[in-house]
Amino acid sequence: MSATLNDLTPPAALQARMRPDLERSEQRHQGVAVLVVKDPVTRRYFRFTQAQAAIIELMDEPIDAESLAAAASERLGRTVAPASVEAFFKSLEQKLLLDTPQVHELLEVMRGQKRKDRNFLYWQLASIDPERAFAWLIPRTRWAFRPAFHVLGVTAILCGFAILFSNWDRLAAAAPKLLSVYGLALVFPVVFSVITIHEFSHGLTCCHFGGKVHEIGFMLIYFQPAFYCDVSDSWLFPSRRNRMWVTFAGGYAQFIVWGLCAIVWRITDPDTLINHVTMIVLVYSGVQSLVNFNPLIKLDGYYMLSDYLEIPNLRAKAAKAVWSRVAGTARAGSESRREIRAQLIYGVLAIIFSTSLLLYVYSSLLTWATTRYRLAGLIGFTMFSAYTLRKTASESISGIRAFATRASLKKWRNLLIAAGIVLISLVGRMELKVPAQFRIIAQNELGVNAETDGIVFEILVKEGDPVKAGDPLARMRDFEKQQKVTDIVGQIDAGKRQLELLVEGPRKEDIEGKKRQIETKNVELANARHNTEERDRQEQILAGKRLELEKEVAEANRQRQLWNNGLTSRESLERAENAARVRNRDIAATEASIRSIQEKADSEAALIEKQLGELQNDLKTLEKGSRPQEIQRQQAEIRRLEELRDLLDQELAKTEIRSPIDGVVSTPLIAQKLNRRLEAGDEFCRIVDTRRVTAEMSVSEKELADVKLGNTVWMKLRGYPDDDIQGHVDFIAPVAQTVDNQKMVVVRSEITNENHLLKPEMTGVAKIYCGERRIAELATRRLWKWVYINLWDLLP
Repeated sequence: MSATLNDLTPPAALQARMRPDLERSEQRHQGVAVLVVKDPVTRRYFRFTQAQAAIIELMDEPIDAESLAAAASERLGRTVAPASVEAFFKSLEQKLLLDTPQVHELLEVMRGQKRKDRNFLYWQLASIDPERAFAWLIPRTRWAFRPAFHVLGVTAILCGFAILFSNWDRLAAAAPKLLSVYGLALVFPVVFSVITIHEFSHGLTCCHFGGKVHEIGFMLIYFQPAFYCDVSDSWLFPSRRNRMWVTFAGGYAQFIVWGLCAIVWRITDPDTLINHVTMIVLVYSGVQSLVNFNPLIKLDGYYMLSDYLEIPNLRAKAAKAVWSRVAGTARAGSESRREIRAQLIYGVLAIIFSTSLLLYVYSSLLTWATTRYRLAGLIGFTMFSAYTLRKTASESISGIRAFATRASLKKWRNLLIAAGIVLISLVGRMELKVPAQFRIIAQNELGVNAETDGIVFEILVKEGDPVKAGDPLARMRDFEKQQKVTDIVGQIDAGKRQLELLVEGPRKEDIEGKKRQIETKNVELANARHNTEERDRQEQILAGKRLELEKEVAEANRQRQLWNNGLTSRESLERAENAARVRNRDIAATEASIRSIQEKADSEAALIEKQLGELQNDLKTLEKGSRPQEIQRQQAEIRRLEELRDLLDQELAKTEIRSPIDGVVSTPLIAQKLNRRLEAGDEFCRIVDTRRVTAEMSVSEKELADVKLGNTVWMKLRGYPDDDIQGHVDFIAPVAQTVDNQKMVVVRSEITNENHLLKPEMTGVAKIYCGERRIAELATRRLWKWVYINLWDLLP
């Protein structure tokens, strides 16, 4: 039969000694000298007081309790009883630190059961011994432990944060590209490289300060992949500063890489490979650091906190302290009040965090399993959770059992209290309040648009001004229409004068004036015809020039014949030909002058004849008198012009923009529209009627069954938390909406807002009062709904 811890008995008459494979380190804890002992087999660390350390030093060789008590009394200068030494032997043997056959047997059993008893929430999958790799790297990485490197590293980190904050929008827009096939292909090698740097930084720092690293590997933490490096040798460092540097080194090195990648990402082209690689480091390291420095998970943050508090095995001690306090079995020991308080605070926080995380992980797994595989998924999830959580559940159950044991001492009182609570929950009634987020929306909000084209030259309101229906808001100018109105008014005035003449009939003075105009035109026509004399004179001159040309041509021909016969000179021939050419050009100019005179005379004569004909017709009309048709035609023309003027006046009246409703101007910076051109239909501003507003609430579909029309609603605005606003449910939307991946139903309540306290788009929290329910029903309603929805349809 194999040995157990209960089989160990104090070796009273036997000689005992410490195991020779244990590692020791003298340190100071809270100003007191202590001895830290490392068990390389169980990977546990033990801290002993100065007196205990003196006894341990005497146990390097086998020694019995009485001899050890005498030697210890001599060394410590005070009496040490053999019974105390025997109790100390018992404690050391229970810690498996003595070199006895029973301890060796238990260590062998523990080596065989190590894989069997592993915790699936912290599941180590694979590991290697990196001692040779670190021995090669240490001499080649000493530069990383010099002050100059830290200056550059801190500078890179600060530059990285500055780049992150100033380029957050750009990074957020580029991050979705990592989900592409190309991006995912780069994620795994880049992330593996960053993690390698992180873990190797832990190991190299541990080796730099004199420790040893025998294990680095891969594990699952809450089923999430993670790498680890066993630097537990740092607990043997006398300096707490060195221990904390070992823990901090991984995250520190990763932050330096992150800062350098931020700089490279900012200065490189977004479409290059190096830019994609550095962006992966930015995104991954940012998220991973939040997890890595979380002290509630056994990663760097946890070990840094444990080093800082100088409490090894902090998580186990904290959990034990919490359950001991709950069960009422806590006993005063060697630990200080500071350590006890730190363990209790950490234990409570760790239990809350772990429980919340486990509930989230396993509820997500349950949802996935039952949604995809229904009843088979439920059975598989039950088996999987029972297997993976058995160790965690046993620890929790032991604490609950201890608490129950303590509570059983006063069971009758507790039973009465429990019965009273049950009775109150079954009989007592409380109001069911359904919470909902809401926002204020205006019941009436209209955009005021320009009804015609124009340029804004005067703005009469500003943002926040109250206005009434019909109040002018702005005025515009339309120069083209105003010019048309002026022209039409002139035409109307001229038409009316003409109409007056037609109505009065012809006067003798008008007829005489018309005759004088005809006589004047006759004189002008005669003068225009007299211009033919100038043309005749030019034609006579042209005839004379043509005779001269004939003579000069004949002379040129004669001179050419003489030159051909050699009877004259070349100069005489050229002189005769030049004279003929000059004469020919003179004739062409004269002909052009004659044509110009003729065209001018014809044009003037035609114009005068046309004007003369019009005057003669007007004279005939005057002599005959005004006809009714002409008067009617003139009146119709005047009416057409007046209708056109009225139409343009209406258009010009539209250049004054007026409010269509009572309300408040809500357009910001409306004065900036001054001197801008607005086309017909362009929006000038918006008017919001805030005398009555609507609170639009988003109610979860799970709570909709309890919400009815007419239910009372009490609301709290975030801007005015001291004011209570009351309303009633007036509308429940017929269609659900998806808000933040949840199905929500819109519920509205109309609210009077005479003091204009409620402004559109303000938000707050509302409570919808859905009637009284039994307290027990209120406490279990959501649980029963969840069970009914998620499990009922899984049953066969």
